[in-house]
Amino acid sequence: MLSISMIAKIVLKNIIVVFCLIASTYAAAKVEDVLEATQSLGRSIPAYFKVRTFDPVKWQEFTSAFPGHPVAESVKEHLGSIQLTPLVFDRDAVFACPFIKQKMRDKYDQSFRGARAHAPSVMAVNSKGMFDGILALLEASEGDVPGFKASVEELITASEKVIATYNQRLTITRGNEGLLKHLLGKLFFADDAYTNSDLVSMRMFLLTHDLVLGDDYLFAEKKDPTHTLAKSLAKYMEHEGVPATLVIGCGHSLIADVAQTPAYFADDFLKVFTGKTFVHSCQHCLCDHEHQLTVALHEAGSRFDYDGCAHADIAADALAPTFWDTLVALRGAGKNPLKHIVDHCYIMDGLNPRIHHSLDIGGAFTTYTNYAGKIEEHGFELQRTQVLGSRTEYIYVKVR
Repeated sequence: MLSISMIAKIVLKNIIVVFCLIASTYAAAKVEDVLEATQSLGRSIPAYFKVRTFDPVKWQEFTSAFPGHPVAESVKEHLGSIQLTPLVFDRDAVFACPFIKQKMRDKYDQSFRGARAHAPSVMAVNSKGMFDGILALLEASEGDVPGFKASVEELITASEKVIATYNQRLTITRGNEGLLKHLLGKLFFADDAYTNSDLVSMRMFLLTHDLVLGDDYLFAEKKDPTHTLAKSLAKYMEHEGVPATLVIGCGHSLIADVAQTPAYFADDFLKVFTGKTFVHSCQHCLCDHEHQLTVALHEAGSRFDYDGCAHADIAADALAPTFWDTLVALRGAGKNPLKHIVDHCYIMDGLNPRIHHSLDIGGAFTTYTNYAGKIEEHGFELQRTQVLGSRTEYIYVKVR
């Protein structure tokens, strides 16, 4: 017969074993959670997809197939905002735009009012009424009439530049693909993208109806942690052609900066002038390179978002060593066609050696950051600089 002390030891041992099993199971679960977290799409697993068509009828079929789903409803709401045809510049139409009317009043308030009377109410007059009203106030008080007229002319000229730049980028980027990609990103990059049967069905609908194409695993029932940047690049080149330029940063922007235009003027003006919702606040990309490949930059804690990277070609972590290892390996295999790498994210410092190994001699590296004294040792020479709005681009060339 066991003594009380022996029974106590056995019970205690069993408790310890059970506790260890629980702790082990908990630890394993936490490890799986950590592994799963590191396999987020667009970071350790690159992701490429593109919109195949902007045919409203086909997209309406998609929204009808999944009525009531937030993404389908958002797509339905914004279909009218997709613009494929260039804007036609009309000086009278621009002058009549409510945005210009408000800008005229702002100019008067900031520069000419002082002790003078208030400009007409924005709600009470049209653009011509605002213009004539301010001129009358300035003439009655010996104000700067020529200065005000010149400022209005500058606004119209700036608007013309905005429209011209927008039309150019509209042609290059096949319309407002960014808006649809932003909405579809909620299907491809949701936390439950592979456990929610509705999301899986919606992605498969997009594929089978030839609305969207991209990496195969994006349309599967589970994510593929073995998917590589090389596979995304291969898929990109299969559908989009061979890129000559790689842009690290936000990617294709319909608006971006227009030289000699005040900050956000392009975005604000087009929102009012067109009455559409496709205009976004991204002001980063100044590129119009032919065949450029844009890679969205993901930092710790960031998500696939409209302003961040919805209008880029590939979502990936461009700060990860594996990203650059892939480009180096492709170059070694003769499959890396890049002749130009553009850094529009300001945080590529320390990656100069990897950039060097990703380019052949004669290849160019463009950045907003002045790397003087840091990049020469890696085989680059400063070729030239150019001022774009409030930024200065530095163009380096690999010479050895």
